[in-house]
Amino acid sequence: MTWTPDPSFYPSPRMASKAPAETLAYVAAFDPDRKTPDAIAVVDVDTNSKSYSQIVGQVDMPNTGDELHHFGWNACSSCLCPNAPHPHVERRYLIVPGLRSSRLHIIDTKNDPRNPKIVRVIEPEEIAEKAGYSRLHTTHCGPEGIYVNALGDANGNRPGGNRLKKYWRKMTKPRSGISKDGFIRYYARKGDCSSCALKPQCTPNQPARKIARHIYEGARDLAREIAATDAYVDMQRRRKKVEMLFAHLKRILKLDRLRLRGPNGAKDEFHLAATAQNLRKLAKLSPQPA
Repeated sequence: MTWTPDPSFYPSPRMASKAPAETLAYVAAFDPDRKTPDAIAVVDVDTNSKSYSQIVGQVDMPNTGDELHHFGWNACSSCLCPNAPHPHVERRYLIVPGLRSSRLHIIDTKNDPRNPKIVRVIEPEEIAEKAGYSRLHTTHCGPEGIYVNALGDANGNRPGGNRLKKYWRKMTKPRSGISKDGFIRYYARKGDCSSCALKPQCTPNQPARKIARHIYEGARDLAREIAATDAYVDMQRRRKKVEMLFAHLKRILKLDRLRLRGPNGAKDEFHLAATAQNLRKLAKLSPQPA
């Protein structure tokens, strides 16, 4: 049997933009008065369909007052990530969080996309016990799993997680917190980490969690985002051709410095060197005598 990636996965945004349009859309519908259960409505978005823009299916939640929020798929094109490839995972389940109830609904769309079914509901008590969070807000499919943003701790009283700071004690003189190697290190409270159930996995050999971030990490993040675009890949391809020409000028034609003075002299000298390069290319293209 030959395995192929899910047809909805694309290696680049450009390929995704050229792909066939979706024919169904899943939309959250909820009762602001919390008297009837929320639902996921299935809308026909196929422009060639007779039921275009109409609700063609619906799955109701088993409880009231969920307030369904930003939901998403269990898998997406991130499964093609070269650092953590999972190309044979299929886009099948909708991961639907309830902001008010802190429930997580797993909806199967494979057998009948117009009539999806709820296959599991993860209750807030289980999420609070295992993860320490509540008030589930947004789900994201990533290369190594499903990420869920939460707005509350296990009791729903404050933002989830623990605060990290550069310094926990007051300094008489303000300090930047930047070390000699250019990093800023943020520390958690020892009490927060010692009472956390995930400490053996997070920081088994340290009393508290520590995160180091370089002062130029923001610029690095921007560079990584640019490097992931198709324009960057195309620029890298063209860059090799241009850099080879300049290397040839310096190494072969010995144009490591300009000998004629003034802007006009530099322009003339550079044009002569470029002419020599073009003649060299033409000589390679012309047929050689037998």
